[in-house]
Amino acid sequence: MARTIQLSQKGRNIATFFEEQNAWVVLGLLCLGYATTMYIQDTMILTKEVYYNTLGEQLTIERIDQILEKQAEWKWVSYLLIPVVVVLQAFLVALCLNCGTIMMNYKIRFRPLFTLVLRSSVVFLLWKLLVTFIFLFSEVQFFDDLITLNKFALAGFVSKESVPSWLMYPLSILNIFEVVFWFLLTFGMSRLLQRSFKGSFGFVSTTYGLGLLMWMVFIIFLQLNFS
Repeated sequence: MARTIQLSQKGRNIATFFEEQNAWVVLGLLCLGYATTMYIQDTMILTKEVYYNTLGEQLTIERIDQILEKQAEWKWVSYLLIPVVVVLQAFLVALCLNCGTIMMNYKIRFRPLFTLVLRSSVVFLLWKLLVTFIFLFSEVQFFDDLITLNKFALAGFVSKESVPSWLMYPLSILNIFEVVFWFLLTFGMSRLLQRSFKGSFGFVSTTYGLGLLMWMVFIIFLQLNFS
């Protein structure tokens, strides 16, 4: 059997803290954090001027105002959907991992996999909070500025005119926090599977990695067919 990952005392303390966090508490933290960033972006970053600057060439001011009024009227739905989206995303990632454990005959239930994914997803909340903080102190004048100002992803280093529009989504997926998410999943799976970090990384790559690739292909397919 492959040797399991060895941790220093400090590393074991961090691992224990990570593994002891209650899943419901983590879910509540994620929902609260995403709701906060959504509120900040809606009220302080994506102002009317941003909509006017971005849509002004295609729509009249009156039409833009109507769109904003409708958005404000139904904004509460977006907040209610936050827990659904968080749980669904974690469920899909955990499902990829679960399919791998079933195919490789690992005796691991779905619940610890889902809990691992949920805990690891905190890194994406940190990303959201950080970029929201950056947007607050930057000049956001167009929707595209939300992409170019985010230097944590490859999409922030290319201009929209230099690459096909369908390529922007995959480039936004390739970011620092996605790498950290992979690391956390690999670390967690090494503990659950009692395998080495290298072996667990291969497992995550062939399960979650394949699922992520299929998701990107699906999004690109939709963009090419409905744009």
